[in-house]
Amino acid sequence: MSDELDDRVNPDMVKGYNDGYLLEKHDPKLVKEFEAHIKGNQALTLNNYNMGFSAGAKEAKKERFRVNFQSKGDHEKER
Repeated sequence: MSDELDDRVNPDMVKGYNDGYLLEKHDPKLVKEFEAHIKGNQALTLNNYNMGFSAGAKEAKKERFRVNFQSKGDHEKER
């Protein structure tokens, strides 16, 4: 079963996803610069690594939002 999954998953996309996720966690400004660089260039935008990078960064942003939102809700409950 895992061999089937390995055949369907593009390794460049996985690497990009992991890199984007980690970089968004540690240096969001650098992610914005990278995404600004590839935006508007279809060849770069459709690159598997870059698509994975953007998806990973987006996931990290969602997680940060959830954590901040939950934290804010917890503070309001304490009042």
